[in-house]
Amino acid sequence: MDLDRNGIEILDDEECRQLLASQGLGRVGLTVEALPVILPVNYALLDGDVVFRTSAGAKLGAALDEAVVCFEIDGHDDVAHEGWSVLVTGRAQLLESAEDRAAADRLPLQPWSGVTTGFPVRIRTGMISGRRIGLPTRAVREGLLANVTSAASDQGHHNGYGGHVPGAAPTRRL
Repeated sequence: MDLDRNGIEILDDEECRQLLASQGLGRVGLTVEALPVILPVNYALLDGDVVFRTSAGAKLGAALDEAVVCFEIDGHDDVAHEGWSVLVTGRAQLLESAEDRAAADRLPLQPWSGVTTGFPVRIRTGMISGRRIGLPTRAVREGLLANVTSAASDQGHHNGYGGHVPGAAPTRRL
């Protein structure tokens, strides 16, 4: 299990993609007039990329501009105090070719608004990352920190934070 500098589990690409495939509602983050905006969307995956439908507005504008956007999903269990999140960053693109539009039409996109029309937008995955936090992660983290602290004490040095804690794994570029 890989942990970031705070002891939070880092999800690998495969698990991030499995979690993306298991959901249907997420949030698109984009910039509107130099301000960050986060908007909910229903989505499906097309060849591993996020696809959603939108009407005229900020999301369509981002696709027409092929802007870099982010897309986030998450899940949590309040009782167990566990949760996870997955973040995709990439360029938004309007699906314009007949082939791409037909592929988007076959996706199980079920908008909650009831409006089934709209322009199909694809987020070409450039980077993907994910994190999980919760009791199992904490147990592993505390065990690792105890082992690291013990090893650091045996070597006669201490970093002031309970020993050496591995740094965050780099975000994977695809």
